[in-house]
Amino acid sequence: MMPFYFGSSGRSLFGIYEAPAVGAGSRGFVICNTLGREYYFAHRAGRLLAQRLAGAGMHALRFDQLGTGDSALDLDDVRWTDWVGCVAEAVDELRDMAGLTSVGLIGLRLGAEVAVHAAASCNIDRLVLWDPIPDRGRFLSTLAPPELARCFPSDWVSAGGAHGPVPSRTLLVSSRVEAGVYDAMVAHLETRCAQFQFETTSDSDEWRSGGADVGRLPMPVASIEAIVAWCRRG
Repeated sequence: MMPFYFGSSGRSLFGIYEAPAVGAGSRGFVICNTLGREYYFAHRAGRLLAQRLAGAGMHALRFDQLGTGDSALDLDDVRWTDWVGCVAEAVDELRDMAGLTSVGLIGLRLGAEVAVHAAASCNIDRLVLWDPIPDRGRFLSTLAPPELARCFPSDWVSAGGAHGPVPSRTLLVSSRVEAGVYDAMVAHLETRCAQFQFETTSDSDEWRSGGADVGRLPMPVASIEAIVAWCRRG
């Protein structure tokens, strides 16, 4: 595990790089965490995912978005486009530091939507959408503090789900959500991706909803194993 800062002066991003446990590894993934209240509950899951990716022979970089965690700026100074640009910076950083030709994105919840918007300009070859947000209005009203809500475009709630240009190799992972909640997104991705896959797992959503103290939250092991297995395939 190697913590470090990258990015431009005054807009530095805090990242943690996990090197492959065995071999040189030719494939890497940038993990885009969720934001708001969920960030604190999902942090351990993101760390475990990075460690499992490294254990399977892949490079992994997780980072704090601008205005969050240990990265620069306050949320008052950040907008949606800044987060999208940060993903592109993280992809370039991982590609350069590890000498990779194959880099993918893994976006968790709100991070999945940011990853979708960044995918077109990042030259990535794989995309994982992990529990993307099906109800933007509910997310803003229950999980996003006012300072975070100000970062979104004014039409964000009405603009629909995480739809847009995506790589042909895309995975959507859903951990215990209501039946049919991702039907529209699955139908959209099936028409856009030559190698689309939809996985459902038996993880309780407590790991990202804060039903207990952070240190006692269950880990979404089934989802992480599904993601790692898909990421390591040729």
